[in-house]
Formats: sequence, structure tokens, C-alpha cells
Amino acid sequence: MNCRVGPTVVVNLRRWQLGSPEFEGPPDEYQAPIINHEVGHWLGYGHRTCPGTGRPAPVMMQQIKGLHGCVSNAWPYGEDGTFHDGPRGGRDGGSRRARTATAGGYQYAPDTR
Repeated sequence: MNCRVGPTVVVNLRRWQLGSPEFEGPPDEYQAPIINHEVGHWLGYGHRTCPGTGRPAPVMMQQIKGLHGCVSNAWPYGEDGTFHDGPRGGRDGGSRRARTATAGGYQYAPDTR
């Protein structure tokens, strides 16, 4: 399990080294979406669902639980600068408030929708 505890992002060491059985790809390709997803929680984002068949999965989508028509994606922004988002969903309903912050060169906007 990966999670956020207070100001700390926690990543499961076994999954970091070996990947996840639900993720089709090598461990180094699994690491980026996990960090981006958990930092998204730290910034206040909740879970998202697939915005449409063939579209990139939002980083805040729990992609290891299935892509539901989306294409696997590790990054919050596309090459053109478009923020990959989707409808609120998942266990927390996407209801957390976000902090405006810059993490890893990416600007995350407040989750005000």
C-alpha cells in the first residue's frame, strides 16, 4: 500500500522495487505514477475516474484497479501542457481541498470543482 500520512508520502518498498502485480510494465515505469498519485493526495487532490475511452488516465485515478477504457498515464500534464483530469470518483470522492504548490516542476492547481 502507498499512502500519505500527514506531510509524509509513504511508498511500499516491495512495490517500489518489484512493481505491482496489477501493473503491466517494469518497476521503473510504476514508480512515476505512484509518486505523482501520492503527492497529488498531499496537495489535496482526491481520486478521479476515467474521462473517456482512449484518453489518458488522470494521475489521481487508481490505475492499478483498472483503466476502464483509459490509456495508462504517469504524468499530470500532457506534452502540450493540458492537465489530465477526470470526473471525481473513488473511495474519497475527490472532495479534499488542495494546496497550490509546485512539485517536481509541475504546477498543481487547487481542486475547486
